[in-house]
Amino acid sequence: MSSTYDCISFQRTRTTTDCGNGWTLQDAVGTIPHEGAKHNMQRLEELLSQIQQINLSEKHKQNLLELVDIRKALEESAIVAITDVRGVITYANDKFTQISKYSREELIGNTHRIVNSGYHPPEFFKEMWDTIRAGKVWRGEIQNKAKDGTLYWVSTTIVPFMNEEGKPYQYIAIRTDITSRIRMEKELQRALENDFQHTIRQLANLIFKIRRDESGKYRFVLAEGKLADRLSFTTDKVRDKEIRELFPQPVADKLQRKVEEAYAGKHVHLELHVWDTDFLIHLSPILKDQQVCEAVGTAIDISQRKRAEEKIKYMAYHDLLTSLPNRVQFVQRLESRIEQAKKQGGSFAVMYIDLDGFKRINDTMGHMVGDELLKAVGRRLVESIRKKDVAARIGGDEFALLLPNMNAADAVACAQRLIKEMGQKYMIRGREVYVTPSIGISIYPDDGHTYEELIQHADAAMYHAKGEGKNQFRFFEPSMIESMKKRLLLESALRKALEENQLRLHYQPQVDIKRNKLIGVEALVRWNHPETGMVSPGEFIPAAEESGLIVPVGEWVLREACRQLKRWHDAGYEPFPVAVNISTRQFMAGGFPRLVQGILAETGLEPHFLELEITESLASDFRAAKEILYELKRIGVKVSIDDFGSGYSSLRYLSELPINKLKIDRVFIQELNLKNQSVIKAVIALAKNLELEVIAEGVETDSQVEFLKAQHCYLVQGYRFFKPMEAAQMEELLQEA
Repeated sequence: MSSTYDCISFQRTRTTTDCGNGWTLQDAVGTIPHEGAKHNMQRLEELLSQIQQINLSEKHKQNLLELVDIRKALEESAIVAITDVRGVITYANDKFTQISKYSREELIGNTHRIVNSGYHPPEFFKEMWDTIRAGKVWRGEIQNKAKDGTLYWVSTTIVPFMNEEGKPYQYIAIRTDITSRIRMEKELQRALENDFQHTIRQLANLIFKIRRDESGKYRFVLAEGKLADRLSFTTDKVRDKEIRELFPQPVADKLQRKVEEAYAGKHVHLELHVWDTDFLIHLSPILKDQQVCEAVGTAIDISQRKRAEEKIKYMAYHDLLTSLPNRVQFVQRLESRIEQAKKQGGSFAVMYIDLDGFKRINDTMGHMVGDELLKAVGRRLVESIRKKDVAARIGGDEFALLLPNMNAADAVACAQRLIKEMGQKYMIRGREVYVTPSIGISIYPDDGHTYEELIQHADAAMYHAKGEGKNQFRFFEPSMIESMKKRLLLESALRKALEENQLRLHYQPQVDIKRNKLIGVEALVRWNHPETGMVSPGEFIPAAEESGLIVPVGEWVLREACRQLKRWHDAGYEPFPVAVNISTRQFMAGGFPRLVQGILAETGLEPHFLELEITESLASDFRAAKEILYELKRIGVKVSIDDFGSGYSSLRYLSELPINKLKIDRVFIQELNLKNQSVIKAVIALAKNLELEVIAEGVETDSQVEFLKAQHCYLVQGYRFFKPMEAAQMEELLQEA
């Protein structure tokens, strides 16, 4: 674990929230070096100043400031440690090293057994582990032993952080040194026996005594200390008053129950919230002649710690971007609803929602617009459902709804309303943005009896709705599971195909019909499955895109295409370039130009023989694409826009980005009606004016060839001339040339 590990951990999501100027939330709160508490506080003050100057939305700025404030509060006031699920320490702040006398290097990688004093029995720690492994917060007091053998006490709160499966993946322990309080309580008992009231008035906390009168009522006989003065809860104001006279009924009931336990001989503690303040209260019985004669208590103001704990808890169960419940909370709410339905009967619905077209918006308009859109979608979802319904962001552009007391007929009406409302325009940064939902629905108990079944089945129905054309809803049907299993098996098989070298490249020649000459090839990936045979690219490429496998697949295609072309060049054939399709996900992955440069160096191919084909929608993301494209230009590779005419490119972007070629989309070539002819003519004219090459793909007939010749478009690719072929067939063609 790095020494810069932050004590505030975030739920992972598919989208890292960019805060502008290259900052992320993790940058803001998670990179403060361990160079001492004084340095950390100085660094936190610097961060606060820098955050105020960053160009952020108010929501992001508020989140950052709150996180830094929490970090600052914890560093100044608490002992903080983070452990993994096995209890191994992965983070320890300065206060931990100071109180334990161990260095950070001695603590990290060890368990808390290193500071075990042996005071507590094994059952004490078993109860603690049972609690946090169940995902619940544990609180208690622990006696530890420092490296030099001295003993110290800490009031401890352990917060489990849950992963998407609802299992703890780490624990954060927030501790307060209470050694002086424990020592004081022991001394206080002796002092109280002699009624040293003057002494306890100088203590920082509230010290009080309660006695039971002859009628069995519990009355205050002492209340002193600086906290007592601050609260106006001093002896002269509370003497002989009953507990119920001084506190609201719920608080009085809770305190009286604990006092009764103390009179039964127990040492007890409790937390109370009263007068807008949080208190940690400890009660101890005072014995006289083997009988409890009174209960003595101390109260500490823990409001600051409680606020920090509540913020951490909120972050653990809410989506930071939209403020909706996250997957962990949604699952908990769903489990609770299932238990209630088992006892009381009735049905309810679960809806799984995916935003159609969100990826295109994210790619073309940038992640900041994408984040704003997700927040707007979250707000509209909440506005479109009932107050008792639960809307959650599961991750990325996926949302889920829990709809109590809803049958199939009700779900139809709800889904239709959502499709209508969510399909309306969103105004994001002064721009009109549209997305539509694909919705899957499962109904309890017909479609499942566990939260896993209900979510999985709603997810399967959502994919079915998306596959049937999007912007619609579908109820779960058992046959959908087979479809989902097939998709998962396809992803698994594709991973294996990469490992076992099952992928192959085919090459489709590109020709100059004016000179009747080969001018290049396009590399096309093919998958020959050892058991099922050839798998259609239309089937496995979308699966690769969805799973993220498109990045390693794309890297393999790029390397293999460069390697094969270099072999042909070395064999003495007339040199020609190779075109390779690059997915948006691969293009936007960090370090793409370095990857290209490394593959060229590895294979020995000269850069100007490599042509990268990017999609039109990617090219229109000007800010994100410009820097990458200019890096590729400096390397010496060429770039073309594939399927031009079907997307949303800005002409200004085309004039400013270093593009070498436009590739006319095959849909315009295959049906040469008057409108498509007009589009083709416009693209050719545009390319000529921008001094770009233009090539037509999908050319299959003589009439298409004649039309292109008439428009002076001589670079073509299609079945009219050559189908994609294996490397060996391509080599035979080169030998005949």
